Amino acid sequence: MTSAEVAPAPKEAPRPAPKGVLVCKANSVQEGSIEVWLDWKGTSATGTLRRRTLAGDVSDTELTAGKMRGTIVADDVHSQDLVVHAAMLHDHKGRQYVRLGDWKQGWTPCE
Repeated sequence: MTSAEVAPAPKEAPRPAPKGVLVCKANSVQEGSIEVWLDWKGTSATGTLRRRTLAGDVSDTELTAGKMRGTIVADDVHSQDLVVHAAMLHDHKGRQYVRLGDWKQGWTPCE
């Protein structure tokens, strides 16, 4: 069998947009593509963190979110960690930034 006879792997079908509003889309050298979707109900929200790796793998994480001192703090619905968050979004000098994980991680500008 030659490489010409091997069928390419089927591409994954595009996923439908998560529920809510796209509040941040960013590209990171370390993380790949990041999208944060939130559906606000009063002062809290539910949503999705969608990550697309540089290899093209896509994963969705269910979120709950709230605002604290002007920052949106979004946590994995299955996590109880008070230090490490799925995503944090903050405005700085008129631009929104996202940070995944703990305080050691850098901020990435949203598009």
